[in-house]
Amino acid sequence: MSLDLVRWGTDRLRVGSWRGDSRTAYIAPLADGAPAATDAVRRCCTVLGERGYETAITAALGPAESRGFIEAGFDVRERLHLLAHDLHDLAPVPPSELRRGRRSDRPAALVVDGRSFDAFWRLDDSGFEEALGATPSSRFRVATRDEGVVGYAISGVMHIAMDDGLSVDIPAGSAFDIPAGHDAWVVGRAPWVAVVWNSLRSYALPPINPAERVLATVVFTDIVESTATLERIGDAAWRDLLIAHNERLRDDLNVFRGREVTTTGDGFLAVFDSASRAVECANAMSSSAQAMGLQIRVGVHTGEVEFVGSNVRGVAVHAALRVMSQAGPNEVLVSSTTADLLEGAGLRLTDAGSHKLKGLGGERRLFRSVA
Repeated sequence: MSLDLVRWGTDRLRVGSWRGDSRTAYIAPLADGAPAATDAVRRCCTVLGERGYETAITAALGPAESRGFIEAGFDVRERLHLLAHDLHDLAPVPPSELRRGRRSDRPAALVVDGRSFDAFWRLDDSGFEEALGATPSSRFRVATRDEGVVGYAISGVMHIAMDDGLSVDIPAGSAFDIPAGHDAWVVGRAPWVAVVWNSLRSYALPPINPAERVLATVVFTDIVESTATLERIGDAAWRDLLIAHNERLRDDLNVFRGREVTTTGDGFLAVFDSASRAVECANAMSSSAQAMGLQIRVGVHTGEVEFVGSNVRGVAVHAALRVMSQAGPNEVLVSSTTADLLEGAGLRLTDAGSHKLKGLGGERRLFRSVA
């Protein structure tokens, strides 16, 4: 992706087309520059509009960097969690012979990538080709061990392009956790070198076959009367309210170690490996929404699901959605399956009666969580 350097006074921004899309522009401040001012961002958008662009997206931005963009009208679409790990006193690893990657390593490296990193990392053939040829020293390395070839690619900047149009830059010194469904390439001529684990989300866990069914507790949330609220307060205020709502609920998910699967417009789909933490998180999310003047409904159900990339599917997902649909404002409803798993957890439940859930056979007994 070819980027131009644009200056307005002391503000400097990199701009260009997004992955060759003539209608979508990419904007990013320089890594060593000061945060862009709101007026600079607005002027940049004006220029991009004159060039024929219809939409603009940014790289990953810190709180200070993002302020000018948000004040200029940009929406927060995705959050990247940067994590730190003390690398001292780690257990020794088996010795490996480290050498430059060669094109003959391509088949084995892509096989390892597909089998080991499928859930959170995707490397295609063209990305591998660029990794080999970007610089004289190459950004790609291989470590040969008895188990086969392991990708080893700790400097430079890697650009991540998501299938949904979002993007982030991963500079040196950053830890990262990238969901499935993306492409990646190095920005500039400096090699990007990194140590890659399967994913911090699944680090130290056994690998899961994409088609394997696992037990999980599924949580759906939804803002009550969101359309009426939108009409009452207007588009701009609703956008700000929704951003704040998503931030607060994501904080609750992080506290209770939930995994956000996706947003549903004005709600969340998340999964947990603990039924009690799922219900505790649901209670916390309801309280957070109320503190903002919003009412949400929450449904919780436990069952077997399949993880396919970053998505989750199965009857249990549909059941959790139907449970949520029975909930009223500020109400957390729990299926009987989940309720059985909460015995001894110290959570209070009251009987909410039996209900027919659309698309599911028979009646299901539901319980109301009392925070």
